[in-house]
Amino acid sequence: MSTETPVPRPTGRRRRRRWPLVLLALLAVGALIAGGSVVWARGQLNPGGPQEPVAFEIPAGATTADVIAQLADAGVIGNATVFSVYLRLNGSPTFEAGRYEGLSTNQSAEAVVAALNQGPLPPEALRITIPEGLWLSEIRDRVLETFPEMDTASWDAAVASVRSTYQPAGSSLEGFLFPATYEVAQQDAADTTKLLTQMATAFDAVADEIGLAEATATVESVTGLTLTPYEVLTVASMVEAETRVDAERSKVARVIYNRLSEGMRLDIDATTIYAIGRRTEDLTVDDLASPSPWNTRAVPGIPPSPINAPGRASMVAALNPAEGNWLYYVLIDPSGEHFFTNDYNEFLATAEDARTRGVFR
Repeated sequence: MSTETPVPRPTGRRRRRRWPLVLLALLAVGALIAGGSVVWARGQLNPGGPQEPVAFEIPAGATTADVIAQLADAGVIGNATVFSVYLRLNGSPTFEAGRYEGLSTNQSAEAVVAALNQGPLPPEALRITIPEGLWLSEIRDRVLETFPEMDTASWDAAVASVRSTYQPAGSSLEGFLFPATYEVAQQDAADTTKLLTQMATAFDAVADEIGLAEATATVESVTGLTLTPYEVLTVASMVEAETRVDAERSKVARVIYNRLSEGMRLDIDATTIYAIGRRTEDLTVDDLASPSPWNTRAVPGIPPSPINAPGRASMVAALNPAEGNWLYYVLIDPSGEHFFTNDYNEFLATAEDARTRGVFR
C-alpha cells in the first residue's frame, strides 16, 4: 500500500474564476479603443489649423453626399466619412443650392453646419448700363444682348404697354427710358416689361426732380418761346447728341432756342443721322436732303420726338439755357470742345481752321 500523498488537481471552479479577470481586461481594452476612437473622431470634426475664407456654392440638384464631397475638396472639413456620420446623428439636414458665406478651411463641423443652415446668399443681381444718347432701337439691342431670355416679341409687347407719366398719347418710349445702370434679379431676367418699367420710372423721378412738368413756363421765361415739356425733352435729346462736354450743354441749348427764335433751321447733323437710321460721320447729299420730319437740315422747327435718351445734365440744360446770342458752334478740339459765335463768317473761318488741323473731315 502506497504511502504517497496525492497531488491535488485543478478543478473547473478555479478555471471559471479567471473569466471575470479576462472579461475585465477585454472591457478595459475596448474602453481604451473606444476612447481613442472618440478622441480621433473629435479631432476629425474639429481639425484646427489655419482658417482661410472659402467661396462656396452648392449647385442646383446637388445631394448631401455631393455637398460633403465639395466641403472636403475645399478643405472646409477634414474627413468626409466622419462628417457624414455627424450629419446623420444631427438629423440629416439638407442644404439649399446657392452661394454661401461664413465657411473657411479647417472649420469645426458645428460651425460648418451652422453656416449652411443660414441658407444661401440672395442671388447676384444682373446689371445693364444704358449710356446717354442711345436710340430706342439701340437700347433694345443692348437689352436683348444682355438678357438672352428676353426676345424681340417680349420687347415689342413691353414697349407697347410701358409708359412714362410724361409721355404724350400716341408717342413712343423714345427719350423716356432713362440712361443709367440697372439691376435685374435673376428671377426677372426674362421680364422685359419689368425692366422697361424700371427705366421709365427712373425717367419720371428725374423729370419730377428737375421740374420738367413746368418746362413750358420755365423755358418761356428765359427764351420767349412757348414749348411743351415733350418739345423741351426733344431739345434735351439734341443737346445730348451735340456735345459730351457738360459745361457746353446749356450753350448748345441756347443756340437751339436762338435759332428757333430767329426762324432758322436747326441744321443739327444728329437729327439727320437719326432720320436715316444709320450711325455715320459721312452724311451724303441724299442724307442731308432726306424729307424725314426728324431731319432738321431739311425741315424747320423741332423734330416730332426726341432723337435719343438724354441724360440728366442735358435735360437740365434744356430747362436752363445759358445767356448768350450764339447762333453757331463748331468742334475745335478732339476733346469735344466747341467754339460758339453769332457771326457766320467767324463760324466758317473757325470751321476751316479746325478742318485743316484734322479735328474733323
